[in-house]
Amino acid sequence: MLKIFKYTFFDLIRNRWLIIYTAFYLALTVGLLFLTTDITKVIVSISNVTLILAPLIGILYGIMYYYSSIDFLTFLLAQPLSRRTIFTGFSLGIAVSLSLSLFVGLGLPILLSGMLDASHVFIFFLVLAMSILLTIIFAFFSFVIGLRNSNRIKGFGLAIFLWLFFAVIYD
Repeated sequence: MLKIFKYTFFDLIRNRWLIIYTAFYLALTVGLLFLTTDITKVIVSISNVTLILAPLIGILYGIMYYYSSIDFLTFLLAQPLSRRTIFTGFSLGIAVSLSLSLFVGLGLPILLSGMLDASHVFIFFLVLAMSILLTIIFAFFSFVIGLRNSNRIKGFGLAIFLWLFFAVIYD
């Protein structure tokens, strides 16, 4: 499981879309910090943006990566490894790489700005934990959707519907 996790994780870390995702959150956080000196407004704005974007990116990026690496997964399933080991390593690689990207994009500018005081630390880390948890949950949803649907169009459609249901309709 560890080797599959490491391969998936390092493959995704080098991916340009994940770098763009990290750069977007870096630019958003730095821009919000330059616009206002009130850290509460920055945290609320980050919370509003990540409540919509983190699940969307988690589910779409996860399903896109699953369908693009289906041949690799088929090759791994032919090896004498348990399915649980393969699927756990693969899905954890996706979830951890997206979570690390989110953590770097949101956490690094806030922590380096020096604006975070003792009264806002808990709230910021709560928002960051919420965003990371949403990313992990929706990355796992994307993996389950990919496993259940071999048709890519149905998989993407179901992924978008699931995000729309939870993020827009349910919220």
